[in-house]
Amino acid sequence: MAGEPAAARAVADGLVDRGYGLGWGQADLVNRWRETEVAVSREVPKDVVEDLAAAQGLIVLDTGFAYHVTSPDVSKGLGLETLADSLAIRPEAFVAVGDSENDASLFDVVGRSVAVANADADAKAAADHVTEASYADGFLAAIDWLSEPADSGGTA
Repeated sequence: MAGEPAAARAVADGLVDRGYGLGWGQADLVNRWRETEVAVSREVPKDVVEDLAAAQGLIVLDTGFAYHVTSPDVSKGLGLETLADSLAIRPEAFVAVGDSENDASLFDVVGRSVAVANADADAKAAADHVTEASYADGFLAAIDWLSEPADSGGTA
């Protein structure tokens, strides 16, 4: 498995030791399925998260939803390439919709990609298309655009 699960866990433990925790409460459904990273609430001071991450050789990505503490050699794009290889499917056969910098690497490997209007600059720059609508409405507009033939040039 790529990534540094033990290092990510050490950051989480460090946040607890400093009295912050991850910021999601007792249930912490945000991190339940994460194996190689941890997501930290943006209510936790970013400089504290970055200091703990740097000490473990990890990076912090601010997705607008959370601070994602991850290995610099892990990305959504690499994850999809790995999955696609195990399924014997080309990464270009997939589509992606996203809104933050951690989606940009995914946009680089899929066949078609869409950023919603509220996406950050990195996601917008990497996407094939940017919707005029934001959030859930942007996702629905992305589905409409993706439903059109790739060469139709339609707008969403």
